[in-house]
Amino acid sequence: MIRDRRNPCPTTMTPSLTVRRTADTDAERIRHLRIASLTDAPHAFGARLEDVLA
Repeated sequence: MIRDRRNPCPTTMTPSLTVRRTADTDAERIRHLRIASLTDAPHAFGARLEDVLA
C-alpha cells in the first residue's frame, strides 16, 4: 500500500502495462480475445458472436 499525503486513502500498486502496435503474428491471439470478450459480454460490442464465428 502506498500512502499519499494529498490522498489519505491508501492505494494498491498495479503491475505495469506495455502498449504496442499489433503485428500480423498477433491475429490469432486477437481473434481469441475477441471471441472470449463477445462470449463474456455480448451486449458491450457491436457484433454478435455467431457472426464472428461464421
